Amino acid sequence: MLLLDGTGPPRELLPSLRRGATVFKQASPYAEHWYARLRPWEHFVPVAENLADLPARVRWASDHPEEAAAIGARGRALAESLHELELACY
Repeated sequence: MLLLDGTGPPRELLPSLRRGATVFKQASPYAEHWYARLRPWEHFVPVAENLADLPARVRWASDHPEEAAAIGARGRALAESLHELELACY
């Protein structure tokens, strides 16, 4: 799943991680408070801000389905570890 910035960080990031999707996240100056726990290649596949490397990243995921699925699983585990009340109160 490709997530892009809008007028801020993508609102779909946390729900996408919770679904266990392999997330392709655009590099961004925007961040949520919990992003400090979010690691490229561990919880998501990083993509350049200008998306220039997107085709290569998609090819990588296609060529490495088990690793891409593991990134999705680790992303889900991270999302599930975040407490709903903590997120809502922030």
